[in-house]
Formats: sequence, C-alpha cells, structure tokens
Amino acid sequence: MLNTFLRYTDAEDLVDYSITNSFYNSLLYNAADYGMKDSYASIFNKYTSPEAARDGLTEAIGRMLNKGDLESINAVLDLLDNQNKTMIMAKYPDFLESLLSNFTFDTDVTPADYPAIRDRLYRVINEITYRSQWWLRYTQFGYVYDLSLVNRLSTDMLTLLSIDENIIPLLCARNIFITDSAVNVLKQSFPQAPVV
Repeated sequence: MLNTFLRYTDAEDLVDYSITNSFYNSLLYNAADYGMKDSYASIFNKYTSPEAARDGLTEAIGRMLNKGDLESINAVLDLLDNQNKTMIMAKYPDFLESLLSNFTFDTDVTPADYPAIRDRLYRVINEITYRSQWWLRYTQFGYVYDLSLVNRLSTDMLTLLSIDENIIPLLCARNIFITDSAVNVLKQSFPQAPVV
C-alpha cells in the first residue's frame, strides 16, 4: 500500500525510516485490534529493521492482551525469537493475569475445540513466562497456588481450564479474594471511623 502511494505521488524522498515504520505500526495495530492473525507475518516482514518490527509487535501484543486474543498472541510467537519473548514479559509483567482475565471464546468455538485451545494457551504461557507450572508461585514456604491469577479470571477461561486437574484447586478460589486498597477495606469494616 505504501509502495503504491510512493509510486503515484513522487513523495519517496519525503518518506523516511520513521514514517515507514509508523505506517506499518498502524497496519499492525489495526490488524491486532481486529484479530487478523494471518496478516501479522506479512506486515512484520515489511518493516525496515528487525528492531522496529519487534517493537511494533511488542506494542501490538498489549492490544491483543486487552482483548484476550490468544490466537493472535500465539501467531506472534512464531515471529519472535526467545530474547524478544523475554522482552514481552518485561514490558507486560501482568501478561498472564491480563490474558486469563480478558480471554473469551470466539463465537464458533465448541467444547470439542477446548483441548486444542488449551494447548495453545499453555504454549503461550510457557514461552512467555518460562514457567511450566505457571499456576504455582514460589515462596519461602515452597510452592503455593498463585491466587492472584484467579481474582479476575474470565468465565470462558474458567471453562477452558476446568478440565486440568492440576489447576482445579486454584480455580475454586476464583472471586474469593478481592484486591482492594487498605483504606477501602478499613472504610468498609469501620464505616464510622475517621479515615481520610
């Protein structure tokens, strides 16, 4: 599309590195917003440098996380090397929580599709977090279930994970613990107390 613009406008000398990358960033972000996972590779290959392509994909992953778009994130993993996957976790430290809380099934998904979707989910989690037992957290007392993962767990994610026997105890804690500030908890417990 950009080549067509350049061919018919004689603006080639005006278009530099940043404009070209901005154009492809816009294409990539729009593709991410609409879940057009088949277009990511072709857009990725058109960037002027691997660094710009990596940065564009990293930003696009934020949009995918906000939508819980597992299929798009899975497609992006095929385009990135291990170092770039590590950068994703650095940029989005709440990657796992966001994915688990925002995930929804596509309208055409049936229960027969769940095992394949779950396999893709585990692939994404393992490649981004490098945690094979991602539902556990290491503490001074050893490994314990990471309850922060299920505070905002989506209903579709609950359905998807409910077959995995390792995770069932964690899923039972869904919506039991609420994340709130100490001031709000104090106000709820002692409504007449002079808390500012």
